[in-house]
Amino acid sequence: MAISFVNVYSASLTNTVASVVVVAGDLIVVGIAYNNTWAQGTCGDTVNTYDPINTSCPAYPDTALNGYYAIASTSTTLTVTVSGVGTSYSGISVYVFSGNNTTLGSVLDVSALSTVESSASTAQTSASITTTNAADVLVCFWGQGYVSMSTPYWTENGTGFTLNVAQQFWASAYKIVSSTGAYDEAVTAQTATKAGSLIAAFKAAGGTTYQPYWMMGILD
Repeated sequence: MAISFVNVYSASLTNTVASVVVVAGDLIVVGIAYNNTWAQGTCGDTVNTYDPINTSCPAYPDTALNGYYAIASTSTTLTVTVSGVGTSYSGISVYVFSGNNTTLGSVLDVSALSTVESSASTAQTSASITTTNAADVLVCFWGQGYVSMSTPYWTENGTGFTLNVAQQFWASAYKIVSSTGAYDEAVTAQTATKAGSLIAAFKAAGGTTYQPYWMMGILD
């Protein structure tokens, strides 16, 4: 089954996003950037179980990143909250996709955190991930608490991602791919800064293979 982008919901200076509409079986991917010491934290709503994408984070300059994901267990409207992390200069994005693998334990393909930057730049590139599954959706979250920027805060820089959210201290983007390979996300910051990123790939649901009747022994 092909992966489809459904919607993205976001909020600034908080760890909660309300009015997230999901259908049973949808993939929910949550990313939060904040200006504080990194903590594992937890993500939750009233009905779904979330696994963490990352269990550590480099010591980025003035920012930290967390990611979580879940499979919607029922069709409903959610309030998604990340607990146990900072909210100073924070931003949270909640992505919803349809057509993903509906087993939480196997939907995550691969993920990576970018390394700490030694100097400020306007050209930001995430870590590269090499997918193992042909049909994946890639999601990338950005964070920076290093400088104040003006609009446009972040712009996409030619890697084919759709930059859905671009705020002063955080941003998020996604890309649907159809073949295995090495992928990264590149953005341009309006002002030179040191930024961190978290990129992850999630698998599509497996399709059903239908056999001709003669192969099934129904027809002679």
